[in-house]
Amino acid sequence: MSKTFKISNGDRDIDPATGLQRMVSDREKVSQDIANCLMVTYDPDSDFGSEIMDIISLPVSAANGILMTKVSDAINRLITQSKSDPAFSSVEAIEVVNINVTKDESQVSTYWFYLECRIEGKTIEKAMLVKIGPTKLSHQLPSSVAKMIGVTNG
Repeated sequence: MSKTFKISNGDRDIDPATGLQRMVSDREKVSQDIANCLMVTYDPDSDFGSEIMDIISLPVSAANGILMTKVSDAINRLITQSKSDPAFSSVEAIEVVNINVTKDESQVSTYWFYLECRIEGKTIEKAMLVKIGPTKLSHQLPSSVAKMIGVTNG
């Protein structure tokens, strides 16, 4: 069984009584790994992360399918990587049960996705809000202009 540092609100979780970093394992570790995988921009070198936050625009008719594919791809990469970890245990085996994407009608270009996974018969649920649109200066500029002023897509 593998363990990792516990993260709370984006920071390492320190036990105030001992001053030591808290650790997580089993379902709590897998839940944290799933959240991390979905929030980290995909890195082809490490083959980890998702491309969800890199989506600049989507045709409304295709948004649900594209977001479902991006979430599914990210989770499948996580499953493959976790199985190759020498400390992998069957307790950490992820089975994707459901991915659901819905448009948030109250906000422009905003979608919710809901991911339901099963680990040893127990369910882990994740919900995430995704806003589609320019998030970097280079997303708002034509690529030729971005290059001229030294703004990169990274």
